[in-house]
Amino acid sequence: MKIKLIIAAVCLIALVFSGCTPTNGTTSTTTPPTNTTTPPPTMTIIETGTPTATGGLEIVQQEMTADASGRIFVELLLRNNTSAQIDLIEVTVRFLDSQGNLVDTSEDSVTNLLPDQTVNLDIQCWGSCKDVTSYELVIQTTPSVNVD
Repeated sequence: MKIKLIIAAVCLIALVFSGCTPTNGTTSTTTPPTNTTTPPPTMTIIETGTPTATGGLEIVQQEMTADASGRIFVELLLRNNTSAQIDLIEVTVRFLDSQGNLVDTSEDSVTNLLPDQTVNLDIQCWGSCKDVTSYELVIQTTPSVNVD
């Protein structure tokens, strides 16, 4: 399993630096952090893994916010829109500055998300994040495998 994750990470890094995006990636715009005047950040979703039965993993809500101390978070609400359990969801947030340069990367994961179940994630930027204006999400899912 660890080897697969390393291979997947290397492939994603190669994709990012080649300027290509996977065919199932989508791009949308989010709102800026609540206590700044920066333009709205761009959020790129790159989904990898096996396609799921009935629409996959849905990002119900997502927002980049800053708390009173200036710490930046990406808040996500995810829903399993499949008819099967998703065994593992790995979310990587790449925090970027206004030039698109990587400032920090943070990760979180969820296990055993049942059909129609939702989960909240708050993923914090831990680096020197005062220059963060946008972010990218990399979401990898591992659906449940039924063994008869």
